[in-house]
Amino acid sequence: MRELVAGEKDIYIKPLQLIGIIAMIQLVIAFFTEPMIFTHEEAMWQYIGRNWLRNGLVPYSGGVDNKSPLIFLIFGISDRLFGVNFWFPRLLGIAVQSAGIFLLYKIAEKTISHRAGLFAISFYGLSLAWRTTGGKYVSFTETYGITLILGAIYISMFFRNGQYRFFGGLLAGLGLGFRLSAIFGILPMLVFIFNKSRRSGFIFLLGVLSAAAVLLLSGFWAGIRLNDYIFYGFTDNFGSGSPTGHSLAWEAQGFADGFFYS
Repeated sequence: MRELVAGEKDIYIKPLQLIGIIAMIQLVIAFFTEPMIFTHEEAMWQYIGRNWLRNGLVPYSGGVDNKSPLIFLIFGISDRLFGVNFWFPRLLGIAVQSAGIFLLYKIAEKTISHRAGLFAISFYGLSLAWRTTGGKYVSFTETYGITLILGAIYISMFFRNGQYRFFGGLLAGLGLGFRLSAIFGILPMLVFIFNKSRRSGFIFLLGVLSAAAVLLLSGFWAGIRLNDYIFYGFTDNFGSGSPTGHSLAWEAQGFADGFFYS
């Protein structure tokens, strides 16, 4: 019998089979648990995206939420293709999330072992289905942000060519475009790559900055005013009632309730 690593017998379960099972679990949770309607956030993004693509009312003028225009664009495209619905963004979210799980498997497999990759699929994939991690709501920005960061990590760690490092930076910058908290994945990557090679670090950083520049120019071309984006997409996240408006003790208790006691 072929051995994967010393002391480990062949594991017959295939990663894509396991990811498929998790995707089916996610599908059931996303579509067949109550309530089977728009969430508050999805309804806002649908409204803003519809106004944008059907009526030419750009985000932060035709509707306001403190999220990226990219998520409004996804919901706007969904509306253009299929009318008012929540099933397309959720199906797309499950597909993107499954890609992220596969990328995590590849990272764990290459750095540790096949068995570690399967464990990563199981632990991470099933935890995404928890109620306290928003398991039903796969259409949110974190789905895209995390998957893009995982793609950036995989490319930057295992492809040495400069063009791949640049592409990894582009993915990381796009993840930042979906969700500002992606910076907490980008900064450790920058440190890691700079420690390996300053040249590679600058190439990766150039990719991040290039993606940010393209997104800003695209927003300007679409008519989104920069000061509106800065206020609603950035500074509004640090005001009263925002995710940062709670004490550290409150945040720690929420983490404990969600991770250990759910």
